[in-house]
Amino acid sequence: MSPGFAIKDVGDVAADYLGLETRGERARLYHNNHDGTFTDVTKDAHLDKVLLGMPAISADLDNDGYLDFYLGTGDPDLSTLIPNRMFSQC
Repeated sequence: MSPGFAIKDVGDVAADYLGLETRGERARLYHNNHDGTFTDVTKDAHLDKVLLGMPAISADLDNDGYLDFYLGTGDPDLSTLIPNRMFSQC
């Protein structure tokens, strides 16, 4: 089991949303520095959350010229059924 799926149930996602303690792994976003290294930009992008993501798609979903991404969420155990998430650049 990967750390991202180490949550007990949807309560871990809710606890993170409320700023409470949770054992779920937070999402990570890295910027490619084009020199063989990457910079963690998760907090700058406001993605330091327990998202429980599975598939992800990046596209200009709102046709504003900036890439957005849609994150399918879930777990093989349906006790963690939560809404999918879309992140749009403003």
